[in-house]
Amino acid sequence: MWWGVYFMFLSVTPDIAHNWWWLIGAALNTCLFCFISIPLMEKRQLQNKPEYADYKKNTRTFI
Repeated sequence: MWWGVYFMFLSVTPDIAHNWWWLIGAALNTCLFCFISIPLMEKRQLQNKPEYADYKKNTRTFI
């Protein structure tokens, strides 16, 4: 979603030199999602549902 907001913003104001903080925001949200939210969710799933380990082993990663 944040990358969509960033690209829509660029289409309105393409001057990236003054709007670099939008890029940082989208990248930061992506990093937080990939390196904090997903590992915490997977850890919780493994604790609450032991069969999740088999599911994770047999299912490909979406991204």
